[in-house]
Amino acid sequence: MNHKRISEAKRRVYLRLVLLLVFCTDLHAAMPFFPTYTNSEDVYAINKLYSALGSPPLSGWTSLGGDPCYELWQGVQCNQFTGSIPSTLSYLTSLSDLKLSDNKLSGHLPPSIRYLRSLTTMHVQNNELSGTLEVLQNLPLKDLNIANNQFSGIVPENLLKIPNFQSEGNQLNVTVSPSPEQPPPATDGPVQQSSPPSPVYNPPLHPKRKTIDAKAIAYGVAISSSIIIAIAILLVKICIPTWKEKQNASLKRVKVIMHEQSKEPDSANNTTQSIQNNQVAILQQYTDSFSEENLIEECSFGKLYLAEDEERMLYTVLKIEERISKIPVNNFLRSVDYVSKIDHCNILRLVGYCAEYEQRLLVYRYFSKTTLNDIIYSHDSSKRTILLSWMSRIQVALQAANALEYLHEGGQNPIVHQQFAPRNILLDNDLQVCISCCGLASSLPFVSELQSYCPLALSYNAPEVNESQNWSVKSDVYSFGVVLLELLTGREPYDSTRPRAERHLARWASYQLHDIDALVKMVDPALEGRFPIRSLSRVADIISRCIQEEPEFRPSMKEIVQDLTRALNADDGSSSIF
Repeated sequence: MNHKRISEAKRRVYLRLVLLLVFCTDLHAAMPFFPTYTNSEDVYAINKLYSALGSPPLSGWTSLGGDPCYELWQGVQCNQFTGSIPSTLSYLTSLSDLKLSDNKLSGHLPPSIRYLRSLTTMHVQNNELSGTLEVLQNLPLKDLNIANNQFSGIVPENLLKIPNFQSEGNQLNVTVSPSPEQPPPATDGPVQQSSPPSPVYNPPLHPKRKTIDAKAIAYGVAISSSIIIAIAILLVKICIPTWKEKQNASLKRVKVIMHEQSKEPDSANNTTQSIQNNQVAILQQYTDSFSEENLIEECSFGKLYLAEDEERMLYTVLKIEERISKIPVNNFLRSVDYVSKIDHCNILRLVGYCAEYEQRLLVYRYFSKTTLNDIIYSHDSSKRTILLSWMSRIQVALQAANALEYLHEGGQNPIVHQQFAPRNILLDNDLQVCISCCGLASSLPFVSELQSYCPLALSYNAPEVNESQNWSVKSDVYSFGVVLLELLTGREPYDSTRPRAERHLARWASYQLHDIDALVKMVDPALEGRFPIRSLSRVADIISRCIQEEPEFRPSMKEIVQDLTRALNADDGSSSIF
């Protein structure tokens, strides 16, 4: 009885197998033949990638053969891509072939694509891309296919010289620049460039005219492109350290902290500012790859660059120095949150930041490219476009003092600048002042240790800082006194070309500030003797108190603001020297 049941079950299985084979045969005869869903070369590449990564536990993956699209390998997507081409594509600086044809991509080509200096082949045909082609004109392209999109405008001349350039199915204008006396040639091909300027409209191709084989080829190309991009995405997910996940989590925490703090009253700033997270590629584009032409100034934290976006809005970007940029992302984001609360008319305003790929950058509102250092120390007379009168110098000092007073007393906890010097004092043509790099030394770890050994900073450091790195608001007062002394004398804080007794400006001047005859001789010769004696005497008294050896004998910035205001009003018009 059991043997009969087993035999009957076997017959049913065999019958089902025969029916399945017949069904598959009919289905194969009714449909065009595709060997596999995925190109064999792409499969081979993915197999090698899987083996090179040590065969991680990914569903469906194998080191030999298989079909990623048909078998639905984990992480491999074979659908058509939608949306716009991301600007982060520019990170692939060694990319030579970009094939995104037969998808549903839309929008403009990202401006950052111009940084793909190795790109020789680009296929984006049969999409819905629009805009102009200017971003491609300086790339080393030899094979460019943009057919059947929605591109418009004038085709750059460099693109017309590409050996394999296909642009049908767009609304592009082809212009030429021969002599108007020459008649337009009748030949076909690239010689058409010498015809008079006239728009040429290429109607879109009709997909219905394609044969089955053409469809199969196009489908295969689309799948190949999708697999290549999927591999790139997988590499990014596997190879980039997990710190980026921590960065995103930290960013969310920073936003939450800033939102919560905006609900609480703050004596320094009642409104929390919106800080934008920027991409390295975008800031690189805005600063012309951080070129020397865009360099504003260099300080102990890094370099300040001029940046200009697509709408011609100007910004100041601080590219933090390499040693400091290695701080953990969490610490950097806390510093961003800390600095974002600083809001004063004489302090550079933070509006954005960047913390990716081990880069640390801060984005500020643009104020000026000119620093106080440029005005009083430029050896090139053509750069000294602003001549500071005596009263202008006091006005500059008063605005800077207002900024330091705000840092020291405007919030719940004092903020010590630690880097106050003419290089960090920006001036516009109206002699308005903005102080840069505020709050960084107090919030970035290990910065104080690095900057205290910088030769530039030593001349502005108070004695207790050089001895024991004891930073305080009173050490800022000392630095302010040195800057005020520079405004009075027009001399650098340390000059090795002078006699030994005169090399250190603060030491040399401290014994002469109360001798009126010696004081008059100390004044910057560029003033040509035009200054009120009473005002000069009051400024000298402020300097004398600021550069005291013991910090407890130095005044507060609030007192200095009051004293400078009196010095500014001390011009009675009768005591100037000519």
